[in-house]
Amino acid sequence: MIEEYIKKDTLFETTLSPRRIDKDAPDIVKDMAEGAQIANVGPMAAVAGTIAEFVCRRLIRENAQVAVVENGGDIFAYTERPVTVGIFSGSNNLTNELVGDIPHLIKSDDKRIKEKVTKDNSYVL
Repeated sequence: MIEEYIKKDTLFETTLSPRRIDKDAPDIVKDMAEGAQIANVGPMAAVAGTIAEFVCRRLIRENAQVAVVENGGDIFAYTERPVTVGIFSGSNNLTNELVGDIPHLIKSDDKRIKEKVTKDNSYVL
């Protein structure tokens, strides 16, 4: 779906800024564009996280009680209990410093992110 959309809108793949998309674009493309708008980046910056979200939501539709999908470092999790994550940052001073429960790692002043994150017990990093 993403590749087909890029054939129609080649700048979608290369722009480093948010991009308006066609109203008839696939849902995954719409979500990528929304994430790009929130973060003020190009839509391909949201591809890994959006794919992780779509895979996780499919698992939920198939009655998964817990689903955690990591794609390219982006994590989408659905669970009713806290998920503890650690971020390995190589051999610098941050190693073992960035560890915690997902709800406590989410830091954003953008209400659109907080609403998306909390409305269905899923978390987006």
